[in-house]
Amino acid sequence: PADRHQFAAIAFAEPTPENLTMIQEEMARLAARRNLTVQVEKNIEVREGFLYLLQELSDRTVSVGPEDRDRVKRELAPLVVSLRTASLDVVESIVKWREVVSGTAVYMWKGVSYLTKMQEDLSFLTHSRLAPLLEFPLANNPLLYHRSTAGKEQPAAEDRGPGTEGVHHAQGGLVLPGATRRMKFSDVLQTRQAVDSYTGKPWQKPQQKNPEQDSYHERIVAAERVLKEESSRASRQARHAQARARE
Repeated sequence: PADRHQFAAIAFAEPTPENLTMIQEEMARLAARRNLTVQVEKNIEVREGFLYLLQELSDRTVSVGPEDRDRVKRELAPLVVSLRTASLDVVESIVKWREVVSGTAVYMWKGVSYLTKMQEDLSFLTHSRLAPLLEFPLANNPLLYHRSTAGKEQPAAEDRGPGTEGVHHAQGGLVLPGATRRMKFSDVLQTRQAVDSYTGKPWQKPQQKNPEQDSYHERIVAAERVLKEESSRASRQARHAQARARE
C-alpha cells in the first residue's frame, strides 16, 4: 500500500535515533494489530460454533409438543446465553481492533463484514419451531435479549418504597398508622411488622443491585450501538452504490 511505501521511504532513509524510534513504534503497532486480529478470529470461531449448535437444534426439532417442550427449552436456554456472550466478545474485540487499525475499519470475514453478518445469520430462528420458546422478540435482535430489561437499571426496592400510598411528597417519607413521625423507606423496610400492617402485603427483603448483571446489560447496550452503526454504514454505502449506478 502507498502508506507503507511512504513510511519506508521516511523511516529507512537514514539511521537516525528518530527513525529508529519510529520503526520500533511501528513494529509495536503491527504486533498489537496482529494480536487483536488473532483474538477477533478466535472469538468469531467460538460464536460460529454456538451458531452451528443452534442451527442443528433447530433442524432436529421437528415438533414441540407438551412432552418435548421442557426438554427442548433446557437445551435451548444455555445455547442462547452462550451465543449472546460470544457475540458480545466478538463485537468488543472488533472495537479494540478498530482502535489500532482505524475507527471506521470494517472487519471482513469470508468476504463480508462480520458485524453485518451478525445481524443476518439468526434469521432462521424467526420461523423455526424454537421461536415460540424464546421469551423475547427475534426481529432486529441479533444479541437475543429481552429489551424490557437490558440496559435499563431498575430502581432498587429501597428507593421505590413498599408502595405509593402514604408517601409524603414534601419530605420523601411515609406515615404509619398511629405513628407520631414520618419514617424513611430505609427505616420502614427493616421493620417487617410495620410494613405488613401498613401495606397489607407480605414483607419482602429489598432487592440488592447486581453489579455483574448491570455490567452485562451495559455490554449489551454498547454492542447493539456498534451493530446499529455498522448497519447504518452498510445502508449508506448501498445507497451510494445505487446512486452511482443510476448516473
